[in-house]
Amino acid sequence: MTQLVGIYCTTGVVIATDSAATFSTGHTATIGQQMVEKIYHPCDHIIYTSTGAIGIAQLINDMLRSNWTAGTYKNKKTPEEAMHAIGQGIGQLLSQYLQLGQMQKNIVGEANASLAKSMIAFPVNRKPYLFQFDYTGTPEMASVKLPFVTLGSGQPIADPFLAFLARLLWPNRQPTLAEGRLAAAWTIDHVRQINPGGVGGNLRMAIMEEVAGSLPKVTELNEADLQEHRQRIVSAEAAITKELVGGTAVATPELPVPPATTIP
Repeated sequence: MTQLVGIYCTTGVVIATDSAATFSTGHTATIGQQMVEKIYHPCDHIIYTSTGAIGIAQLINDMLRSNWTAGTYKNKKTPEEAMHAIGQGIGQLLSQYLQLGQMQKNIVGEANASLAKSMIAFPVNRKPYLFQFDYTGTPEMASVKLPFVTLGSGQPIADPFLAFLARLLWPNRQPTLAEGRLAAAWTIDHVRQINPGGVGGNLRMAIMEEVAGSLPKVTELNEADLQEHRQRIVSAEAAITKELVGGTAVATPELPVPPATTIP
């Protein structure tokens, strides 16, 4: 199971995930949570993540890499054109798997191995945009008025919590990149602690940031950056607790996180 958070900010895009995976056969879990990386970099200028079947995610990631290298997206002038092209590619790629999945569902009652939802940070005219795609490739773009997206089993927890943070941190406007990073980290941390199972492990985060005169820069945050967000979350929760009941907040222990890298 997975929790994904994407936030479309004034000068970039933030994508954050948990890092737990549950192995299963059909609806039956075979082993408990294992730590995995859920953020892909199909190329130096795309961030991709997904929830659902890992094999389908691998195919979509490879399609994005191949199409970027081939220049398929080069002449797309608007984010809508780019979103449509990516969605068409996903739909064409997965059509046979969805058909086989329907046959599988008729036989065994489930088709999870054929289903994955995607979240993509993508540059158009040197500006970062945030797209989501459902199982068939049907697209949706984050906007100034609706700047955040959540996907995964923890979405019923993530959506209202992120809406609460948006009301506090950026009412009636688009968030800054710093605000988006904090909100994404806080949402993943909240879902990780509250969910009934399946979302867990360490926070992972990548950002796509505007660069004047060049394609956006993609950076995956390292442990020091993530620890700064954890400390701010603990401080904020402690301040709320002190204001309301006079108590203090206790930091949640985190598993070690390996250093991440900046994509050139």
